[in-house]
Amino acid sequence: MTQAEEELMWQLEHDYWLCSMGGRRQSTDASSIAVFGGAAHAVTGDALERAHAHGPEYEHVELTQRAYARPSVGVAVLGYTVVARDRENRRKKMVCTSVWLRRNGIWTHIQHQQSLQDTA
Repeated sequence: MTQAEEELMWQLEHDYWLCSMGGRRQSTDASSIAVFGGAAHAVTGDALERAHAHGPEYEHVELTQRAYARPSVGVAVLGYTVVARDRENRRKKMVCTSVWLRRNGIWTHIQHQQSLQDTA
């Protein structure tokens, strides 16, 4: 693991928070599973696509308390705290984990979890 590889993964994660639905569709693996802050269950497939489509669009995110692991070639695991602000300047603080998989040279999200800490 190099510093450049780690920074690439953090940039991908940051961009995932700020991208549009089209960007999320491109970077989310077809077999991805997610649990979003406040959700009562995990979503995958079409339900995940709907969750992305109807979820908040953030304009600013700050990823702190970052943890990074590369348990295997082509797998990256990230853990962090995020403070995200939407267009109305509403703030959410969450603790998150994400797993990325590199297949054929392309990184995609295969797992994402959010635990809501507070809102303002």
